Amino acid sequence: MKANNKLIAEFMGVNLITIDDIRANKNPHISSADGYTKEDLQYHTSWDWLMPVVQKIGDEYLNTPFDETYSKLTEGYENIWTIEDTYNAVVEFIKGQEVMDIHAQYSFYIECCVDEVEGEIALSFEEWKQLNS
Repeated sequence: MKANNKLIAEFMGVNLITIDDIRANKNPHISSADGYTKEDLQYHTSWDWLMPVVQKIGDEYLNTPFDETYSKLTEGYENIWTIEDTYNAVVEFIKGQEVMDIHAQYSFYIECCVDEVEGEIALSFEEWKQLNS
């Protein structure tokens, strides 16, 4: 379960740092301003860490209030009030969102880079993604 904390952190835009970053900066005290190591992430054990993720999903993706977002995310889970089921629902949503993002990117790429009349492709999808990342 802890393995998906990095996925959630990336979704939340958290600055992830390595132990080497800490040693290089000679700062033994890490704060959220400095960044977090993967070991610092608490999404799987702390409601205080997990609930802002649910809020972001509601605000930016579902355009729904918090309680409605929570209900949608946990629909189909056996015990929606456990942190484990909530965490799994959040991870499932984020992974699904990545698939939707890739599909949307590919659709936009087809519109911009493929001339269907001439049958020409200005850039491959991989080249286009590199230019637009």
